[in-house]
Amino acid sequence: MDERVTQFRIGVMVLATFIVLVILMVMFGRGSRLLQATKTVHVAVHAAPGVTKDTPVRKSGVLIGRVSSVDLQADGSVVISLNVDSDQPVLKTEVCRIDSKLLGDAELNFFLPRNVPAGTEFLEDGDVIPGIVAADPMDVVGDLQGSLSEAIDSVAATSRDLGEVVRQVGHLLEANEQRINAIVVKAEQTLDTVRDTAGNANSVIGDPQVKAQLAEAIGEIPQILRETRQTVTRMNETIALVDRNLQNMEGFTRPLGERGQFMVARLEQGVEKLDKMMDQMVAFSTALNNSNGTLGRMVNDPELYDNLNRAVSEIEAISRDIRPILSDARTFSDRIARHPEVLGLGGAMQRSPGTKGVPSLLTPR
Repeated sequence: MDERVTQFRIGVMVLATFIVLVILMVMFGRGSRLLQATKTVHVAVHAAPGVTKDTPVRKSGVLIGRVSSVDLQADGSVVISLNVDSDQPVLKTEVCRIDSKLLGDAELNFFLPRNVPAGTEFLEDGDVIPGIVAADPMDVVGDLQGSLSEAIDSVAATSRDLGEVVRQVGHLLEANEQRINAIVVKAEQTLDTVRDTAGNANSVIGDPQVKAQLAEAIGEIPQILRETRQTVTRMNETIALVDRNLQNMEGFTRPLGERGQFMVARLEQGVEKLDKMMDQMVAFSTALNNSNGTLGRMVNDPELYDNLNRAVSEIEAISRDIRPILSDARTFSDRIARHPEVLGLGGAMQRSPGTKGVPSLLTPR
C-alpha cells in the first residue's frame, strides 16, 4: 500500500514538473512561437552575411519573428524567408536591413526610411520585398585603415613643417633680439604718450566751461549752415545775373571798338573779381566738405565767418559796380541804334531820323 502511494506521488511530481517545464518553454522559449500565428515574408538581397535559420527579425528593437530559411539563387542573389508574427503590423513602405555585429552575429531590422510616407498597406503572407545589407563594421575599419595611414603621414609632415617654422622663428628672434627690444621700448613710450594725450584731452573736455562752449557751438551749427546755404544761393543768383549780362554785352563788344575800351577794362576787372570770388568759393566748399577743416574751425574761429561776410560784401559791391556799366552799355547801344552817324564820317554825311528800324536796301553802306 505504501509503495503504491509513493509511486503515485512520484508520478504526480513528474507530471507536474513536465507541465511546468512546458509552460516555461511556451512563455520564455522558442516554444512560445508554436502557438503564435505567423506569416511568411521573403526578402531578396544580394548577400546575407551572418544570416542563418532562426536569426532574429526586429522592428524598432522589438522581436517580431525569425528567419525560417536562407536560399541561394542561380544568379548569386539570396532570398531570406521570414516568419513574422501576424499581429505585428509591418508596412510595405518599410525596408528590411541586415545588420552585422562585431562578433559576427546578424539580425534583420524593419524601418521606415526618412522622407517616405508611412502608407496604409501592410505586408501579407507570401510577399517578396527587396532588402539592403548594412556595411560590416570590420570592412569599414579596413576601408578606414588606408585613409588613417594617409592622415597620420599628413600629420607627421605637418608636424615637421611646423617644427621647421618654429626653428626659423627662433633664429629670426635671436638675430633681431636688439631690434625687437628697441621696438618694445618704443611701443612703451608710444603708449605712455598716448596715455598722456588721452589724459590731457580728458582734462580739457572734462572742463565744464569747455563743455558749455562745445554745446553752444554745436547749437549754432544749424544756423551757420542755413546762413551758408542762403549765401550760396545768393552767389548762384549773382553768377547767373552776371552770366546773362555778359551774354547781353557780347553783342556790343565788336561794334564798340576803341570807344568801348574803358568799359571792357571795367568788365575785365569785374571778371577778375568774380574769378577771385569763385576761387574763394571753391576753397570754402572744400573746407566745408572736410569734417576736420574749416567747418570744425568755424565753431571756435570767428575769423572764417568774418571772411565769408567780407566775400559776400565784395559780391554785392561787384553787383553794384556792374549795374551802372550795364546801364551805360544799354544807353550807348540805344544811342548808336538811333544815331549811327556818331560812329564815323559816313554816318555824319547821312543823317538818321533817330528812329530804330531796318535800314533801307537803297542806303549805301
